Amino acid sequence: MTNTINPGLPLMAVSKLPAPHTRSSNMWTATFAVSGRASGEPVSAADARQVRGVRRIVSAWLAFLGLGCLQDGLLVIVGEIVTNAVEHAGGPGGGSVQVTQRLGGGCLLTEVRDSGRGRPRMGVAGAEEESGRGLFLVDSLTSELGGTWGFDPDRRTVWVEIPTPVGAP
Repeated sequence: MTNTINPGLPLMAVSKLPAPHTRSSNMWTATFAVSGRASGEPVSAADARQVRGVRRIVSAWLAFLGLGCLQDGLLVIVGEIVTNAVEHAGGPGGGSVQVTQRLGGGCLLTEVRDSGRGRPRMGVAGAEEESGRGLFLVDSLTSELGGTWGFDPDRRTVWVEIPTPVGAP
């Protein structure tokens, strides 16, 4: 069973998402389906809205934790990684994306797992190209926030770890 992150939900309605959603004060996770599409076909509007829904959840959770200072950079990072996951999970048979965030040990860990194939790689986008800059943005913003990121090919997971400010939860 998968849940659909409904972008129409109020920001603090995170706890009302159906299973397999999990949330506690130091962690949340949500899984959603990605529709199938042929190679070269654009991502559906419904799948694109999933990215916005995840960004809303991240924004609400950071506010709940008192980590609004990380919001601007982290929303771009999460948006880029989830967009890539939606793009690559939705092959002919569709797929799924799982987003998890954990707070602990002075760091905020974000993991985005998808059911696609292959490894993410930083591309070099030309001036006229509309895509190909996402992982460059992830790398730059993660470094700017003092964090690290990488890819676990065994789990099809991109992870980003950002240190939290001193005195943060």
